[in-house]
Amino acid sequence: MFRHLVLATVLAFDVAEGFSSKHLRCQTVDPSPASPVSGCPKGTVYVSAADSRARYQSVQEAVDAIGNKPGNAYILVGKGSYFGLVNVTRHWPLTILGEVVDSNSTSNVVEVWSNVAVKTGQDNAVTPALIVAPSWNASLIGAGPTGAPLQPLFGSPDFKAHNIDFNNRAANQSIGPALATDISYANASFYGCNFASWQDTWYTGRNGSTYVIGGTIYGQTDYLFGFGTAWFEKVTLANRACGGGITAWKGTNETDAPGNHYGVYVANSRIIRSPDANATTVTDGRCYLGRPWNDLATSVYINTTMDQSISLQGFTPWGGTRPEIVNTTFYAEYNSSGPGYDASKRLPAEHILSAAEVEKFTVEKMSKDTEMNAEEASTARRSSRIASQVKPPSTTAPPKERKPRGKKRTTEDSTGEEASGEADDDAETPASKKAKPASKAANKPASKAAKPASKAEKEKPAPQAEKPESKAKPESKAKPASKTKPASKGKPSSKAKPASKAKGEGEASEAPATTTDTIMEEPEETTGAAEDKPAETEAKAPEVPAEPAAETKEAAEEVEAPKEAEPAKETEAANEGEAAKEVESAKSAEAAAEAPAEASTSSKAIEIGDVLPSVTLPNQSGEDVDVGSLAKEKGVVIFAVPKANTPGCTTQACGFRDNYQDFTGLDYVVYCLSHDSPKVQTTWQSKQTLPYPLLSDPKRTLINLLGIGSGNSTKRSHFIFEKGTGKLVEKQIGVKPADSPKSALEFVKKHAASS
Repeated sequence: MFRHLVLATVLAFDVAEGFSSKHLRCQTVDPSPASPVSGCPKGTVYVSAADSRARYQSVQEAVDAIGNKPGNAYILVGKGSYFGLVNVTRHWPLTILGEVVDSNSTSNVVEVWSNVAVKTGQDNAVTPALIVAPSWNASLIGAGPTGAPLQPLFGSPDFKAHNIDFNNRAANQSIGPALATDISYANASFYGCNFASWQDTWYTGRNGSTYVIGGTIYGQTDYLFGFGTAWFEKVTLANRACGGGITAWKGTNETDAPGNHYGVYVANSRIIRSPDANATTVTDGRCYLGRPWNDLATSVYINTTMDQSISLQGFTPWGGTRPEIVNTTFYAEYNSSGPGYDASKRLPAEHILSAAEVEKFTVEKMSKDTEMNAEEASTARRSSRIASQVKPPSTTAPPKERKPRGKKRTTEDSTGEEASGEADDDAETPASKKAKPASKAANKPASKAAKPASKAEKEKPAPQAEKPESKAKPESKAKPASKTKPASKGKPSSKAKPASKAKGEGEASEAPATTTDTIMEEPEETTGAAEDKPAETEAKAPEVPAEPAAETKEAAEEVEAPKEAEPAKETEAANEGEAAKEVESAKSAEAAAEAPAEASTSSKAIEIGDVLPSVTLPNQSGEDVDVGSLAKEKGVVIFAVPKANTPGCTTQACGFRDNYQDFTGLDYVVYCLSHDSPKVQTTWQSKQTLPYPLLSDPKRTLINLLGIGSGNSTKRSHFIFEKGTGKLVEKQIGVKPADSPKSALEFVKKHAASS
């Protein structure tokens, strides 16, 4: 709370810069008993941690409820602080609106935050408060000049957030990377939002395009970093300390990605010493504008005021084995001002642009990237029916959507009117993500050559800001959706252009509209029933309430069961009745998987003091794991679930996910055990961003040795084995989903303290 008060003076200036009155009526939540979504687009889903009118108490619950329904979707978030990752894997437009007090608000009243920092061997993608990416693999950052492997998927073509703070509270100046955002393989724009961490606050990933207007980004080391295209307009960059540079970007050569404009562009903004900075760590001239993550990096500052915390040198080399800024790195400024700017003292490698040269750097020209050629773009899987033509900004009304063929449903809608067949006029594509442009060299000053493909790229080496390789997540084994024609961002056939730089008016200008072939079907009741859409494209499910008691012994099939969308409170009773049947079906499936049988199939269940059984099982990637050897170097926690992708099991699995850092910090590894196939486990792992391995035991070999096999079902449980000896020191069978991770962690802490 104190930190928020300290930063209020900065927020007052910048939140207003990014504020758009377009959604003011919706964002000003009416008091009870009125509808909380009065004035909102049809189908808006309301989230509040305190308002009893809200169906959802977390943002992730609402994201999951909407799922991957075609068309434009909206979420209104009531004031409050919301802990936990918001993971958006949706392939259609989504707008998340934070509540505002009134049109004169100078700060945000909605916060989404995490408290996770990277530990050795982990990918930075485990840390953000917000991820917008089509899959877990797509969100990975990786290391080296090209980072994590290129993915075939593309996520949301138009994600927006208004008046929300995204913070990572885990970090300080010494703890290491802790992201606030990870936007990869998606288009995203932010209006009047703030972002806070220390190292690596903001990440625009591969094939990602982001546009930020207004707000403040707080950080210390490389706090704007990435591998995509990011445009920051009318923002404040607040130096909490000085390390590395403000920016750390990767570029891609013309051979791998012809015509790309990967880079970070800061326009009409200011750089200051953060109000919460220690005067001894942010001294005059100590902070640098940026450093090259690889030698093809691009960073450009336009019309930016810089205070005395900025070094008059401007940019800095990476250091170590890369002591110089080479000619394939493009660092440039235009019309910089303030105590932190002196053109005569900038490095020779930097470009000071003329008025004519800077005209080549606009949102339209810098926001058209792709690493996919025409053939790849045409085969990359995406949700069907996303229009390939998006019109550029104009004074004419945005294009309308065609009426859906299917039946419409109504949800929380203050007007009480039936949803129309036309899309709301807010269906814009963010200003920083459009089609592939002309060559990158053409948009730079004529005297500066384009970056040659032959230049060797270097790996980002500095421990302070290293982007580690992921060691826990396998690649998704997604199959292309049949008969769909995907559309990758930057697809050559797209002719979209983003909005130009924000105009000097009292409110932020939003980007142009995009067309889709159908509006979103309104959310239906959450169920565990399987959808025909690929599970890996669904949003990450949050923790859900403990599962109800089993009332059926119907055999559960081994199927994937992603959630259907949930309805708002005003959904028609008939729809709710139908959804309730689907919910009961999901409950029955899980109950069947967990229902006890007359006797265990094994009479050799291990007891306390027995050694971890020597059994070989495949993990979620199909790789063999010698279970008996797991405890040689670390303690082992194995938790068993009756069936993947069901509510209770998701609660248990997400509980271990959320406490994963605590287990690994105590030198314990975590494994999830189920009878599901590796394919089902991979889908579940990707959907829930589970950081630990999953063991597949379809023959119930280990399940029976642990004494939790009951016929064709598995008892929910967890087991803890001692480091070195591999002896069983704790087991809980029949434990509740929410209690299992808490109980296991409590035991591990006590056992570690007594060892």
